[in-house]
This record gives sequence, C-alpha cells and structure tokens, in this order.
Amino acid sequence: MGSGNYQRIYGFCEGEISAIHECLANGIALDRTKTAAYAERMGVAGQVIELASFTAGGLPWRLDPKYWPKTSLVAINSWNPHSGENIPAYNAAYLVNAVTENYESDVVEIVMDGAKVQKYLANGTADGAPVFSRNPIWCMLDYMMVRAQEPYLASEIDWSAAYTSATLCDTLGYQLNLVLSEQKNDDAILTLMRNSCRAFFTFPSGKVAINIEHVWSGAAAHSFDDLSAGKTQGNVEPGSIKPYKRSKDNVYNRVIVKYRDEEERDILAILDGDLAAAATTITYKARQGTLAATGTIYLGGQAITYTGSTHNVDLTGELTGCSARANDFEYGYPLFQGTQTFPERTAIWYDEPHQRKIHQVNQLDIDGSCIGTYRQAFAIAAFHGKKSIYGNQNVRFRGFRPSLVCTVGDQILLTFAKRGWVDWKFRIIGMSEGNNNKIDVDCELYEDSFYPELMGTASAPNTTTLPSPFEAPAHVTGVTLTEGGLLGTDGTYVPGLTLTYDLPTDQRFWSYALVQVKVNAGAYLTFGEDRSRGIGFSIDAVNAGYTKGDTVVVKVISINDRNIPADADTAPTASTAIAASIVTLDTPTNLVLEGGG
Repeated sequence: MGSGNYQRIYGFCEGEISAIHECLANGIALDRTKTAAYAERMGVAGQVIELASFTAGGLPWRLDPKYWPKTSLVAINSWNPHSGENIPAYNAAYLVNAVTENYESDVVEIVMDGAKVQKYLANGTADGAPVFSRNPIWCMLDYMMVRAQEPYLASEIDWSAAYTSATLCDTLGYQLNLVLSEQKNDDAILTLMRNSCRAFFTFPSGKVAINIEHVWSGAAAHSFDDLSAGKTQGNVEPGSIKPYKRSKDNVYNRVIVKYRDEEERDILAILDGDLAAAATTITYKARQGTLAATGTIYLGGQAITYTGSTHNVDLTGELTGCSARANDFEYGYPLFQGTQTFPERTAIWYDEPHQRKIHQVNQLDIDGSCIGTYRQAFAIAAFHGKKSIYGNQNVRFRGFRPSLVCTVGDQILLTFAKRGWVDWKFRIIGMSEGNNNKIDVDCELYEDSFYPELMGTASAPNTTTLPSPFEAPAHVTGVTLTEGGLLGTDGTYVPGLTLTYDLPTDQRFWSYALVQVKVNAGAYLTFGEDRSRGIGFSIDAVNAGYTKGDTVVVKVISINDRNIPADADTAPTASTAIAASIVTLDTPTNLVLEGGG
C-alpha cells in the first residue's frame, strides 16, 4: 500500500455487512490478524474486503458505490481472514454491489475522525497542497465542495468567515469525530459535522458562512457543578445529564438529557408586520425569593432592564403592542403570561386542547462521541431542553377564521409564552378546511442557520420570502405580433398573425397564457389559450373577419397552475396593422348538377 494518506473500508460479509470506514494518516498498515479477530468477534468471520489507495475524491461517504467518486475506485484486494490468502483484484463497484444485492440487511458503521482536505486562505485561495486534517471546518468545506451530491461553488462560500472559524477550531482544539450510518444524505452528514464542533450556518449576502460558537457561547456560566448543586438552568432537570464513556467495545459516548416541557400557554403565531399599539408598561412579581430593585427581564427574546422598587417596566420602544397582566418569576426569569393585541387578520391562536404539557419530562439521547467536557455536555443539554425541538419542527394550527389573510408559502413567527423562548420563523406548507368552516394550517420550521436539512435555499439569504403558489403569476415580456400571409397560385392571400413572447423569470407556477384580441377601437375579446410557452401562437385573420388596414391588438394574460390570472389591466400587449389585401376565391356561379340513372 505504501505510505501517505489514504482511506480504507473493511467489510465483513456473511449474511450482513458490518463495515468500518476509517480515515487514517501516516500510512498506518492494515493489521490483518487484528482485523480477522475483529471479524470473528462480530460473528461475521467471512470474506474481508479492503479498499485502499483512494487517489482522488477522497472519502467515500456511503457504502453504495453510486455515491463514490469514480476516480477513487483504484484498487481492491479481497482475502480470507482465516488463511490470509490473497484473492485477485476485483472491480470495487461490482464486488460491493454484488454483496449488497444478495443481502438485504446491511449494517454499516462509518467512523470518521478526519479527512484529506484542501485548506484555504481568507481570500478563498488554496493554502498549499491537500493534507490530512481533523479540523471540522475544513472537513465540512471539503464535503460541501467535493463530496456532496450537489457540490457548492467557491463563489457561494464566505471564505473569510470559514478561515476565521477554522482558525478558532485549531485554537480551541475542536476536532472532527463522527459516527455515520449508511446512506446518510448530504444534509444529515453536515448536521453531524456541525454538531461535532457546535458550528452553524449563516447566509450573509447569499453566501454560506460556517461559524463557531466561541467557547460554547451562552454556556460559559454553566458547569457540571451547577447541576450537582441542584441548581436549575433553563428547564433541564437537575442531575439529568448522564455521559457514558467509551467502553472497551468501542461503544461511543451517549449523553442522556432529561428536560421539562413546561406548560405551553397560549402559543401564538404572528404574521410578519407591525403590531398594534397598546399599553407600554408591565407589572410583575416574584414567585419565589426576592427580586433586586434593578435587573434584567426577558420578553419575547428581548432583554429589558428594569428599575424601581415597584417593579414596573416601561416597555416604550422595547416591545410594541403589549398589554400584560401580572407575571410570575422563577429564579429571576419571567414566565410571560401577557396578552398582545393585533389586528384580526394577523392574529393566529393555537387552540388545540392538548397544547398544555404541564411539567412533562422528556428524555433526549444525544451522540456524545465528540463531547469532551461536562460544560459542553450541559450546553447541548440546555440547548435541546430550552428549545424542546422534537415535536415543534412542524406545527398545526386549528380553528383559523376564514377571514385570515395568509396563504401557502407565507412566513410567520411562532412565539412560545414561556421563559427561554424566542420567536422562530415558520412557513405555511398546507391549508385545509376544518370543522365549522374554520381553516387548519400546517407549518414547518424555516430557519436555515439552525436546520441545514432546510438548505434548499442555501444560495439565497435566509430572509428570502418563499413563493406562494396562490399568488398571481408574473407577466410575460417581449410580446410581439407579426403578419405572415399565405399566397396561393390562384391569387388568393390569407394573412396569419403570429404571437410570440418570453416567459417571466420566475416560472415555477406559470402554466399558460390567455390571449385576448381587439380590433381597432373595439373591446377585448378572449381569442383562446396559448400553451406554446411563447414559441408561437397563430391567429387566423380570415376566420376572424379582419380586413386590410385593421389594427389588431393582442393582450397576453399569464395564468398559473391554479388558474389564477395575472392582472389583466397591466398585462402586456402588442399590435400590428393588416398590411396586405385579403384575397379569397370568388363565389362560384353557374353551377350544374348532373345525375344519371
């Protein structure tokens, strides 16, 4: 095999596949004795497949060869672990395909602790030759630009942010250590990478930037001692984090987190826009203990400083549209129970009876293979506990008033009236008629920087408004109307008008064009539907009754796939005058009908 950086797959094939994929440095040779012994311990002591010397394309992330870079399939040696006998080389894709086709139960584990990557400078130029690295930022960029099914372009990466984050990873000692399973998609792999170093994605100016939370930002004040002392941070149960160290059988760490899903009071979604003005003061009291005369409270994710022994907070300029009643506090954090006043068209109330989950304790199992300290473990636990992610990625609102003005594709803000919550952006993905002529609305989380599985719009800023299929389509452009007559040998001339146009830039919901025609100063009449998509629509001037000198005006109205038309008043038009005389055959005379018996 020689020295250098390379990757290996060891596949144990006997009724199932249990493949361990390691990315090794410094030319570490394969210890066949240990590999064979491992195969026997796994109970699959059959043929061992070794795939070595990947010269380009690097790590094959999935066992299925269709995802492997073709330039990586260089050599494969197959040998029997019992006899150590070498078998002639095979085509890697054929061999693995044959195995996966014969055995339906494939169990694949990929252990990745680095990759041979290309590093970059802050200006996006390559920094030397590719090297083996455990830096999670360089590994993520290598995957995104080289190995992903839909690779990113260099122009889509914020190189300055990537360079800064990669340098920070080296400073803090963040290293990649992932456990992947077979057939993970691009987004899932990037999610695991991101979590290994608490990285997150942002999209400034339409480019992907990978950032690192410096020293687990927001958790610096937390430590394991806080939990052991019985203190409550957020809504994570005291003493509920149970990190498991790696066992002798290479079972990776798991972190078991229990957190309280406290009473979710009036869950309120607010359409983007200004809130109606209301009271600007709020009165609160302490549930337990005594509050200081001055301090900070959090409302709707906003930090507000209060002063005065009366505990009245002036919200002027801080939180518009809030009229609140007395609020309960616990350990200095408010449980905001206030009401907010909005115009009817913007108020969405979640009134399902089962929305109330009072002090329900949930358990979350986190992969802790990359968690090095209790502080990091607690940061993850507190994050998952406060956000209560599971069950909240998709939300159904019931009982909308029919007068509610919102459609599929609209973005809304979802606010949870409990401490520690901030507004999260959701997108309406479906609407249906419920009981009593009310409308039910299904929403999905829309937050690119936190959920990379929603990265379908990665090339655009995360403030981009998604299109609604219920919106009127855009107008066509470049409308032309030209005359092209047909001249017969008998002296006839039949003009034909041809309509052409360009489709709008956004064609996702565009279906066809409705063609209206008027002659001279007459009114527009519907002539027909054009489904040629602007290539050419014919108008028969003779059958339409046009004559030489008539001015024919055509209006093109776009129609979407839900038969919603564009604004006819502003639809584009084109006109032309019939230039030549229309000559048709004269009416025949002196007709004779003969018959025979």
